[in-house]
Amino acid sequence: MSSSLGYLTAVAAAVIWGLVYAVRQKTLPFISPLGMMFVSAVVTLVLITPIILMNRSHLSQIAAAKWSDIGWVLLASVISFVALWLLFVSIEKLGATTAAMIEISYPLFVVLFCWLLMGTTVNWAVLVGGALIFCGSCVIMLFGKSS
Repeated sequence: MSSSLGYLTAVAAAVIWGLVYAVRQKTLPFISPLGMMFVSAVVTLVLITPIILMNRSHLSQIAAAKWSDIGWVLLASVISFVALWLLFVSIEKLGATTAAMIEISYPLFVVLFCWLLMGTTVNWAVLVGGALIFCGSCVIMLFGKSS
């Protein structure tokens, strides 16, 4: 059941991210990427505050974490900030469709960084799938022109 929920939430996230790209393209002509990130941060804070207040175990986890774990959390937060800013700039400059088709190559980098940081095993299926994603991104970058 937990694996089914994992697949369902991954698909839901993909659908919602598709909507995010399209909506962001509509907003970026009148608000900068950093302005959009600021608004998103404020909205996130407003939405997450009641959830955290109703279930304080999330705060307990942070308080109980080792300093080395907090370092990873902070690093992930900074990297997420940079990635989101780069994503918004790419949508602004290329349009949502082209930006999404290029950005979809990120699974290659997930595999690379999981291998480098955690020693995750990479099998032939992952390598073939990664090559297909890379080739698809190259085709889009070289020949694709969207509005």
